[in-house]
Amino acid sequence: MTAPTLRTHPLVLRRLEVARTATVNARTVRVTLTGEQLDGFRAAGRAQPAFASPAFDDHVKIIFADGGRIEDALPVQLPHGIEWPRAENRLTRDYTPRAVRAEARELDLDFVLGHQGPAAGWARRARPGDAVWIVGPKSSTVLPAGLDWIVLLGDETALPAVARFLEERPTTAPADVYLTIGDPAARVDLPTRPGDRVHWIEDPEHDQGTPLRLIRDHPWREGAGYVWGAGESRALLPVRRHLRNERGLDRARISVTGYWHESAPEPRAGPGGPPGVPELGSATVAWFAVRAALRLSVLDTLAGAGRLPLPELAARAGVAPAGLGPLLAVLAARDIVELTADSVALGTAGAELVNDEHAREGFDGFDAEVLLSLAALDDTLRHGASGWARSHGATAWEAAAQDPEIYGEFVERGEALGFVLDALAAEPAVATAGHIALSGPGAAVVADVLRDRGVTARLTVTGSGTALGVLRPRVRSHGIGFVAGRVPADLAVSALALGPRTDEEAVAALASLRAVADTLLVVESLRPDELGQGAADQGVLRMALTGAPPRSPAAVRALAEAAGWRFDRGVALGWGYEALALTSTRGG
Repeated sequence: MTAPTLRTHPLVLRRLEVARTATVNARTVRVTLTGEQLDGFRAAGRAQPAFASPAFDDHVKIIFADGGRIEDALPVQLPHGIEWPRAENRLTRDYTPRAVRAEARELDLDFVLGHQGPAAGWARRARPGDAVWIVGPKSSTVLPAGLDWIVLLGDETALPAVARFLEERPTTAPADVYLTIGDPAARVDLPTRPGDRVHWIEDPEHDQGTPLRLIRDHPWREGAGYVWGAGESRALLPVRRHLRNERGLDRARISVTGYWHESAPEPRAGPGGPPGVPELGSATVAWFAVRAALRLSVLDTLAGAGRLPLPELAARAGVAPAGLGPLLAVLAARDIVELTADSVALGTAGAELVNDEHAREGFDGFDAEVLLSLAALDDTLRHGASGWARSHGATAWEAAAQDPEIYGEFVERGEALGFVLDALAAEPAVATAGHIALSGPGAAVVADVLRDRGVTARLTVTGSGTALGVLRPRVRSHGIGFVAGRVPADLAVSALALGPRTDEEAVAALASLRAVADTLLVVESLRPDELGQGAADQGVLRMALTGAPPRSPAAVRALAEAAGWRFDRGVALGWGYEALALTSTRGG
């Protein structure tokens, strides 16, 4: 299966001003931004490109200061990208450009006023001349060619993207549009064409089951199509699952994105999970109970069968009813299941959990295995031993070499690398190389970006058979070679290959690359993502995985020197990523 195709753009911080505001309807205000930095301009020592938003569902990130100075909340502009240093007062929100008029230097953003938050509040108060800072778009969706139909599903927050799609029409395929609104006043005129079908659904209660019912009842057209959806994140989870599992649509033909998240009361969510699912730190017993229920297929069985008698559920799980009873009691206390005197059914939190692949990972997947590695954290801190190796009998990298799912986890975690590689493509060593050998979980991303940026060198992705089996389907560019093992080249690029390795494995991997080329670019994430959550937790989890603390540029330099490389210079790529340029020391 292929992933949706994205076209990446250079990340540029732009200072703009409010030109005017206008009322779209009783629930929406349009803010028109303007400024010289919508054109190309110089920053960080180079010419930055003009603002571009070629796709209907692009988004820009607006930066707000939650008290304090806005200057302290802004990212740092690099020559090729941006860096997000820690900022206690930073708030960001993503919005779809409703319209771009490049010649007039104008950008329209629509804000739904029914949503509480910094963006809606700012839009209400916005006046001509007010300054605002934006970043992006970082990427644009490229629709598959030859579409016979497209379905657009969304709530009020999706209206700007839907209206822009219908105006700009990136495909001639007829569109089926489903728009759920909380008030009739939210309706807008939409520029449809013959064959389009638009459905307005008034849902003042914001029923989270509405999107799934709409997509299940949809009369599907013949041929190849595409489904795009946006709205409240949890309401869209079952839609995504239905399209993949029941409709059988390929990932490349689905783009369903949570634009916002409805607030929910305590109890708090578990690792990546929905409300009601317990956190490991606050309810260890409950976390293990959820893990057991997933591994025994208890929750999936209930999702497929509805309410079941306890003996039948126990039989399907392959356990004794007497043993399953205490487990269910723990789950029922947290709305994972519902218990009656003679039967069991999924609770609200359980239904959300089985539909959320990301949340499940926190209990029964790679994320859970890393969490279990924390059991040996004291040994890791004393001796630098990998908790993963102690728990699994092999290091994480050894496991990845045999298990495509684990290697695939490392590849997916590196997908963000594609947004920050402009500086790498501009490196002199890349521009002058006739043949570049790429290795590591980020190799597919690097190959595609180098081709997109006009690099004409021969590109070869190298690695184990397991690695190539995962990476090959992810490369969308033509003419990329794949070779098991090592292949001599003018330049070697190691992309995210050190992060999952222990220090000893990292030194060995770097040493082996001396047989490939005398020049090496090592690309790694060397600073935490300060836009994300839980950076401190990620540092501890990293130690459990490899036995080493998160590596700084100096730490990677030390590993490289131990492997026979000389450090030449570091190149900041943005978002915590850095490329280290190394030269082989002869005679080692």
